[in-house]
Amino acid sequence: MKIRLRFIVWLVVFILIIVVMYPVLRSQLILNRIRYDSRFAEFKRCILKGYEFEYVDEPRHDIIGWYSQQYRGVRFNFEDTLSTHHITYSYCVYVSLSYNNINSVALEREIPLSKDVTVKKIISDIEKDSSLIQIFKCTDINTCKIDWRYFNYNGIGDTVRYSRKFGVLYAKISHTPHNLSALPHFPEFISLAREKGFSYTDLGSFRYIRHSEIYNNVQHDTWRIQGNIGACAQDILEIGNYGGLLKPQLKWLSLPDTLDPGYLADFAYKKISESNLPTYYIKKNLNLVDKGSMRHADYIKTKGQIIETSRIVGYFTYQWHTDSWIDEIGNGLKLKVYLIAYSNKKQPEMMHIGTSPNNFFEQLTLHIPDNIIDYSTVKRICPGIDSSQISYKFNKQSNIIMVARCGDYQYDINVETGDHSKINMRGVKCDIFPYLQHLYGAAEGIVESRRRGQ
Repeated sequence: MKIRLRFIVWLVVFILIIVVMYPVLRSQLILNRIRYDSRFAEFKRCILKGYEFEYVDEPRHDIIGWYSQQYRGVRFNFEDTLSTHHITYSYCVYVSLSYNNINSVALEREIPLSKDVTVKKIISDIEKDSSLIQIFKCTDINTCKIDWRYFNYNGIGDTVRYSRKFGVLYAKISHTPHNLSALPHFPEFISLAREKGFSYTDLGSFRYIRHSEIYNNVQHDTWRIQGNIGACAQDILEIGNYGGLLKPQLKWLSLPDTLDPGYLADFAYKKISESNLPTYYIKKNLNLVDKGSMRHADYIKTKGQIIETSRIVGYFTYQWHTDSWIDEIGNGLKLKVYLIAYSNKKQPEMMHIGTSPNNFFEQLTLHIPDNIIDYSTVKRICPGIDSSQISYKFNKQSNIIMVARCGDYQYDINVETGDHSKINMRGVKCDIFPYLQHLYGAAEGIVESRRRGQ
């Protein structure tokens, strides 16, 4: 009797132990099952940095939750040193579960692994890419973090982003690169750089940016290749297929891209003096209130010397005191002189005079505005005029035109003759800006944004 009772007690204790240990034993059984799965066998060579179970629902922290919760999968984090280029790979292997049984094994949840598709084979195939091999030879890359579908290679100052589908998508190389002829579009970069007299040995650093997509089974690439040349300060040589152009273009990225155009002030003043206004009147009634310019960097290398040929787009703004109501309405009349000059030339290449990027002339014969109509006449022409919506411009006869917005209509009023026109602005389409208009407008806009700290 005692023996039977003792047996029952021990059996109850054993069952209780099994019941209590079940959640722990279940996870260990799953881990053991994963280890012996053929798709997981290759990771015995790796260093396990940690693992984490994922639940189907939020885990419950009570006894019932211990038994009712189902695992969605297990995430393993590994370090792998199988690289033939001495690169340490870090990646996640995700094992999907269904009722404690293994459904699938995938690299970063994206690349299903099987007997024929292993991480070893994936890395081996990638490291055979000729463009990557050339990059490895001229960089200090020693680690790679696999993130989703991308392989992010890093060194002390070098970075590469690689896609199995599209190849190298981004590369930043801190030292002068060796030949990278296998990198897509690099030969085009070298060809256009040579037209300016530069070669890859002139580069102090190098950056490659590419975005690839496939539509209608055709691959489309948007790309930029940038090179920093020490003798060109912070300006960067860039070549790319801008706007989807088939033929690549060369341009320079200017940092900083704004400067004080004060050295051109005499030319601006001379342009106004040639407009037929008397010198005494210019000195008394026109005051310089603003100036600015943007530099479009450009360089050429010839006979071993680098010559800067940057283009300067500048403007000078003068407040014109007409001694009439014009000075009090809106912001008054502003006269602007736009200039285009080159850093290697003493004279401006081009000058225009007007009131804005939308209103300028190469030649304009100005006069003293003695016969300004009364403002009451303006109000009769444009009832309900809003002074905050007023600007001024010149016509080809150098008459001052007030541009006023009243509701859906724009009024152009010649304040010297009283002639006017009325335009319905509803449904008016924006025109494509002519080149010079775009150039002058961009210069003013960028200078203003820099001043505001944007």
